[in-house]
Amino acid sequence: MSAPPERAKDQSHCVGKDSRPVQLVLLFKAARPRPKDERDFAATLPLLSGAQRTALAGFLALTCPGHGWLDALRQPAPPGRVRGEGVTGPP
Repeated sequence: MSAPPERAKDQSHCVGKDSRPVQLVLLFKAARPRPKDERDFAATLPLLSGAQRTALAGFLALTCPGHGWLDALRQPAPPGRVRGEGVTGPP
């Protein structure tokens, strides 16, 4: 997640710079978050669509119940992050 994420036109294109879905990248980072991972999460969270937040929260609830990111993920997405809009890496 070195490159800044960008909005995707639809949910199928919500990937990081190396074509991995952002939710999965953050899920791996959540297992043992380092300060860099916390910064990546904080920077990416406002860009996640409601669907992406729900997906990541579901994954985290299954794999890391009580994780500190769950409360933030369960908050509504900012306006404009609906109907599949989310983050993606460079084209």
